[in-house]
Amino acid sequence: MIIEFMLVKSAKNPLGTPQKVETFEDFARIVQNARNARENDPKDGPAICAPMKDNKRKDVNVLPRNWVAIDIDGGKQQERDVAGKVYTPKGTDSLGISPQVLEALKEVLKPYSCFIYPTHSDTPTARKYRAVLALDKDLGPKDWQICTHNFCSWLMEKVPELAEQPDKLITAAIDSASYTPAQIMYTVPKEKAASLELFSGTPIATAQFTKGSETKKKALAKIGSTAPTPEAEGFKPELKHVDPILEALTERGLILRDMGGGKYAIKCPSGEHDDGSLTSTAYFAPGSQRDNGKRYRYGAICCMHDTCKSKGRGTEAFLSMLGMEYAAYCREIDQQEANPDLFTASSGEYSTVNGVVYLSVYKVLAGKVTKGPKEALFPEIEIIGQARDPDGQGWGRLIAFRNNDRRRLEVLIQDSDLTGKGDNVREALTSAGLPLYSTGRNIARYLCDYIYNRPIVNRENSDLLPQKVAIARRGGWLGNAFITPNGVIGDSEERVYYEPAGNAKANYDQAGSIEKWCGSVGYLARYSSPLTLAICTALAAPLLSRISWVEQKSGGFHFYSTSTVGKTSISEAAAGVYGKPSPDGGRVISWSGTANALECVAAAHNDSLMCMDELKTAKFYDVNDIIYRLSSGVGKPRMDKDTNLRKPLTWQVLWISTGELTVSQYLKKAGADTHAGTDIRSIPIDVGMGVRAAPMDRDTLGIFEAIPPRFKTISEAFKLLSIGTRENYGELGHKWLEYLTVNAEALETQAEPFARAFEAKAPKEIGAQQSRELNRFKLCAVAGEIATKAGLTGWQEGQATDAAIKLMERYFAGLTTGTKEARRLIESLQEAAQTLYKFALYGTSERAEYGYRNFEPCGIFPCEDSDTGEDLTDPEIKPVRSTPKQKRLMFLDSVFPKLIGNYSPEAACEELIHRGLLIQNDKDKKGRPRLQAKVKAGDMNGRFYTVDYDKLMNYEESD
Repeated sequence: MIIEFMLVKSAKNPLGTPQKVETFEDFARIVQNARNARENDPKDGPAICAPMKDNKRKDVNVLPRNWVAIDIDGGKQQERDVAGKVYTPKGTDSLGISPQVLEALKEVLKPYSCFIYPTHSDTPTARKYRAVLALDKDLGPKDWQICTHNFCSWLMEKVPELAEQPDKLITAAIDSASYTPAQIMYTVPKEKAASLELFSGTPIATAQFTKGSETKKKALAKIGSTAPTPEAEGFKPELKHVDPILEALTERGLILRDMGGGKYAIKCPSGEHDDGSLTSTAYFAPGSQRDNGKRYRYGAICCMHDTCKSKGRGTEAFLSMLGMEYAAYCREIDQQEANPDLFTASSGEYSTVNGVVYLSVYKVLAGKVTKGPKEALFPEIEIIGQARDPDGQGWGRLIAFRNNDRRRLEVLIQDSDLTGKGDNVREALTSAGLPLYSTGRNIARYLCDYIYNRPIVNRENSDLLPQKVAIARRGGWLGNAFITPNGVIGDSEERVYYEPAGNAKANYDQAGSIEKWCGSVGYLARYSSPLTLAICTALAAPLLSRISWVEQKSGGFHFYSTSTVGKTSISEAAAGVYGKPSPDGGRVISWSGTANALECVAAAHNDSLMCMDELKTAKFYDVNDIIYRLSSGVGKPRMDKDTNLRKPLTWQVLWISTGELTVSQYLKKAGADTHAGTDIRSIPIDVGMGVRAAPMDRDTLGIFEAIPPRFKTISEAFKLLSIGTRENYGELGHKWLEYLTVNAEALETQAEPFARAFEAKAPKEIGAQQSRELNRFKLCAVAGEIATKAGLTGWQEGQATDAAIKLMERYFAGLTTGTKEARRLIESLQEAAQTLYKFALYGTSERAEYGYRNFEPCGIFPCEDSDTGEDLTDPEIKPVRSTPKQKRLMFLDSVFPKLIGNYSPEAACEELIHRGLLIQNDKDKKGRPRLQAKVKAGDMNGRFYTVDYDKLMNYEESD
């Protein structure tokens, strides 16, 4: 962890030197040895403080830090005046703590990453020590104060001798200066450097000590706890909640005297004057009484000195001097005073009695506002918190109520609906079972008014601020937590409410155990590369957004072969990694069902695996669209009800599909267009391994490469695969996601050695398109190896890599000398060349659909000019030949781009030139060969993309 702090030479010098160390031990070493070079070592020497803006120590300059320093000096002896009031005499020194209390303190601190050392005033009988502890994250000044207060209060509970002792009139042993963000802490005295003790524990869990103010309230109970004066009847000096202004004034030593009734004489925060008068500057706490009898809702600072009056300074200006924001302070006070059981809104006063919400409607009679009688509306509706999307949009309220069956339901209501007429809110809630005790025409408006304006409080702890709720509209990663319909895996800073788009939910059910899975499905995968790859594909899906070298974030594998090899079995095994491996509400969905709700289904499976069974059930004209839309990761733009462009759904998924044909073969058989990008996005894998138990056997072992040793026949292995998949599902995926969320920040590092091992075995000479496909195989291998090392699969190290390499080499066979796009280009032109009737004979009046040819389909007549008999295959007039030198196809400018797929005409010509298929017979003014050949016959002449017909039809990629 990186520790940042500022080193100052003395308390009088506000300027310091910024420091940064990589370990807490280094931090301790600097604090321990800062005074070694000094001959004389007075107290006002080197000190540490929080990192500061501009390296100048000032309250408003405090920067976030991940450490705290606490002074344990012992309490101070107090006295009582003649009126019985307790006070601390000026100049009273701290009493120190006993050696026994010091040892008890050390025992409490040992589990933490901290160091502790004696201060200048420490003596053998009155121990005075300073403890410096690490935090698990950086905290800003406000959160740092809360954390420090709460930790110290907890410390006083663990070591009671540190707490205030009212019966002995002794204050708390912890110096309140420890709570001041800009406070300096002196380094270890030179003669006591050897006394520093370092404990190598864990940092303070800040979440434990920043969630509320209950412990902080106890720590501050000593502030302002005097009896109310007669003129302030009804004022309660004990703060129900911590008063942030009073806290800030106390920490800065600005309070001069408690005047009673919530009024305090203070020093002016400006520091520009000090006339010594107790009436010059005052602080009025919330609820205190003004001179006119009215009470302050918020705390107020009033300064009567001419310096401040002339500048028009009010509470907001003084709070700024204290490093506080007035608006934020007011919101905090409002929250503390919130009462969900009695509040007012635009419709009137809402009250809750015995779980029933009543409304007293405001009425205006004779110019006066009166409250009408109470009318029962509906049962109490709890507002759990304000909710919004992770990007800060789509605000709403997450509410809870009991329906007619007394079941507790949680429902998200958008703020935009609450501020409208409200009929849709009423319809939604009554459909969910909310009973209404009034059905008047205004009930929808009352319902919305109540939900929108009811104060949001934390019912479990009223001192805690109400929680914010993050709305997840898709599954998968949210920060370092993973969202599923069954709950959140990992730690989330906020509560998460999962409201999937289109109500589509991926199945994350669990059954059986991971041990039984390892003994069945995991065991069988050792003897089947396709089964191993399928499981690794499922494991790889959550890594799509966590590994930087993944080029194509969404993609998949298409497992094809005959119907008897077991391709559906491995698809179900992959689906069973995360949930129920069946089509009836499980993770296996049909190709035909995918097209209908593609975007919602994809978003539900975000960062996870989709399994689409039986390609033949899909309509051929949907297939390309499904694959390209899935791989794009973005849904279609759509309008909302107000015709505004709605934010599209997004996703990152890996998928496994199955079929008896490859996607390209299926489309070709149906007469549909095919694209090379289809196979890149959904890589075809022949999962029939072609292995036979005996040379003379008619049937193969299907997806297996050997009969597992436990069995005599392969049918027994398939039976175990079916039972293991059906009875043990979801457990591996849940354990895997738990592992990933704990190690979220380290996954890239964990992947590196496995990625290098894969690359060492991968083919070296491949095209750019193949590199994307290679990375998909690599990601699957890496995921399998990480899961294996984590002890989840029961496999040997290297099994996942070997399986991925084996099937990748099988797929890449014959494709390493040219890209799949180039192969598709050649195939497209070959298909066009097979329809010669679409090419007119050049020089004739035949209709040209694709272009022209210079030969008859039978191939025995040259194309000649009818008057001169000149050969049209050459650009210039030449003697007549009985046959053309080359059979050529000349493509029209308007047709050629339609036949070359994703290529530009220039890039397609480069590929054809590289393979010796393009004919070039002319040059431009700079002497460079033109891409279009020049052809003329009689009055006809032009330029065309021209290819050698015979070479094209006989071309194979291995040439």
